[in-house]
Amino acid sequence: MELQCNCNWLLSWAKIMSDINRLFSENSELRAKIVQLEFEIDFLKTHPSIAQGIKGETLVYNIIGGEITPYAAPHDVTLGNGAKIEVKFSKRNLPSKGAVTRRWNWSNLLGWCDKGKDYDFLLLIGDKDPRFLSQYPSDGSPYVFFLIPLGNVPEILSKGGEGGSRAQINTNLKGARSNRSTAIKKYMVPVTLLSTIVGFHGGGDHGEWGKSIDIWNGLGRLGWRPLSA
Repeated sequence: MELQCNCNWLLSWAKIMSDINRLFSENSELRAKIVQLEFEIDFLKTHPSIAQGIKGETLVYNIIGGEITPYAAPHDVTLGNGAKIEVKFSKRNLPSKGAVTRRWNWSNLLGWCDKGKDYDFLLLIGDKDPRFLSQYPSDGSPYVFFLIPLGNVPEILSKGGEGGSRAQINTNLKGARSNRSTAIKKYMVPVTLLSTIVGFHGGGDHGEWGKSIDIWNGLGRLGWRPLSA
């Protein structure tokens, strides 16, 4: 009887410890989500029109202007100077069940079966991972932006099966070391510099990004060097 009681007590204690560990884990995840939501709320307060639609092309339109193209057009946004931008947005995704790693994934970057797209720049957008904020631009935006000239798009692509080529990168940029990930990281720009590059807003001090990029007047005359990986 005494042995059975001890066993029951040990099982109960093990369950309690398991529940405590689970609650700690859930609490950490909830705290991270709260940070992200507060970040997004602050950003949307300063860009109220974005709250009406958070799709990638709508986000870009509200930041840099231009015109959103019709559904199924070969690009998403046409700027006032005629430059064409294709926009892809990604939430943080789990590469596998239970994984700690989070990843941004963008698909059909050249169109279905790698056909049908016509653009000058590819703009990849991902929501920031609260765990790695120090690795992203401190620009007041809850999103990360990668602006890639069409001629450099092939270096970031992976085969995506029948749907077309895709790109992906871990939200922990320091741990993203593959050739394609390194290529994507080179083109990360803060939202403030994105606005300046396309020539719709004034410039400013953009820190290390501003030192690494040559800004001309308007995207049609854009000449810039990608960041060092």
